[in-house]
Amino acid sequence: MDMWSINNLKLLDLFLTVVIIELKEFNAMIDKSKFLFWARTRLGDHVEAGPEIKFNSLWREDKGHHLSCNIEGGKKKLKYGVFQCWKSNKKGTIVKLVMDVDKCNFIEALYKLGINEGPRPVEFFEEEIVQPEKELDENLFIFLDMPEGVVHYSKCNTFWKNVAKQYILERCISPDFFYVGIDGRYKGRLVIPYYDKNKNIIYFNGRTVFNSKLRYLGPPKECGVGKSDVIFMYEWFNSNDKIYLCEGEFDAISLNKSNLKGCAVGGKFVSIKQASVLANKRICLAFDNDDAGQSSIETSKKMLEKFGCQVTKVCPPDSIKDWNEFLVKHGPDMVQAYIERAEE
Repeated sequence: MDMWSINNLKLLDLFLTVVIIELKEFNAMIDKSKFLFWARTRLGDHVEAGPEIKFNSLWREDKGHHLSCNIEGGKKKLKYGVFQCWKSNKKGTIVKLVMDVDKCNFIEALYKLGINEGPRPVEFFEEEIVQPEKELDENLFIFLDMPEGVVHYSKCNTFWKNVAKQYILERCISPDFFYVGIDGRYKGRLVIPYYDKNKNIIYFNGRTVFNSKLRYLGPPKECGVGKSDVIFMYEWFNSNDKIYLCEGEFDAISLNKSNLKGCAVGGKFVSIKQASVLANKRICLAFDNDDAGQSSIETSKKMLEKFGCQVTKVCPPDSIKDWNEFLVKHGPDMVQAYIERAEE
């Protein structure tokens, strides 16, 4: 064989080696179905625009889907994907996004996204749900203090008490449950406390009572807890209670005022941690009467069923957006009677 042929064979061998490496890189990319399974329970509803999958921002008040995720890795075709939040200017790889949201390590994040780069971790927790504990772990939640400038409604001065009272009584709810921001970062907000079974504060959500672009304000990021880590319970359930799962806190309180055990997940999807708290319970999904609320029911139903829940659903009447509006317009007895008739 002459020298020219030998050189050509070497070039061909090099070319094939590069092709094989590129194919391996391609096969290691994010599995779209696994990413969407993960994202629906953490990021909520989405829209797709070509290779980009867009969600509402995790870090800012957002209804315009400003969190853009590209599982193909953008122009550079990065196998770990890329994301950018145009509201907060946060950006990075999708693997890093999963690590930050789920507080998991790198290998766990890879498997959540279907990227096979090593042995499966023994303790890994993905679509196949392990049998949950029957009793809540006492360390399941992080305990928080109310921020500076936030006081209980009963301790407000006359001005702030009247502001809060006017706002909440319009919703046919007693103000005695709430806190009020009278100074600092939460000034001008009705602060909704989240409690565990022992009345420890595990989260809070500040709803503006004035005109503000940022309607809700939760704990600072440094606290290490988000809405998907907790469940709002006006009154904690007993083992035999049927639980009516709502989107927002006011709706959950409205159902409690209607002699039903209401709770809220703070969004349109049930997270893995929330589902683990509700494991093996009778759950009725009672989401808002809008397209987003109704479209998320099936995803949440599947998540809860994986944790042994018996799941039904109920929706407000066509002319009513949510349960608090129903309570205001028709009263607690009508809410209870309607749900008992319409639940399926």
